[in-house]
Amino acid sequence: MLRTLLARIGLTRDPGQLELTFDRSAGLLVALQRLGLRRITRLTLTRNRSVYVSLRGSELRVHEAFVGAPQEVLRAIVVFATGRGVERRVARNTIVAWPIPRGERAPRAPERLHPDDRPIAERLTSEHARLNEERFSGTLKRMQVRVSRRMRSRLG
Repeated sequence: MLRTLLARIGLTRDPGQLELTFDRSAGLLVALQRLGLRRITRLTLTRNRSVYVSLRGSELRVHEAFVGAPQEVLRAIVVFATGRGVERRVARNTIVAWPIPRGERAPRAPERLHPDDRPIAERLTSEHARLNEERFSGTLKRMQVRVSRRMRSRLG
């Protein structure tokens, strides 16, 4: 953020000045590897609202709230990523029990309607209005239908 402010007022960083950065994900990855995590080459910290730990191939994604977690919780992450069956379910319960701070988040911007989807959205909206009048004497609230292209395997 400081770089952005400095750039806006026309100042740049002195190239002779050292910059110190700390990659918290690298420290967490080392700690998990010491606890037995194998075949994971990349760890990404997230701020996801609902997913605490996820694994895809050789990448482990972990909520940033686990950076300061105690050994037993970190061990549960390792078991979750490498284990199976009952031990994985027990590890999941330990992970989910760890408190994740719920800070204030900006509301998500509404998804924009793709131009190709406009006719079907308008048709469904008008059909809802027609059925509302016909079956419910207009007592239901007006509904705006939104078509999402994010869902590939479900229609919703």
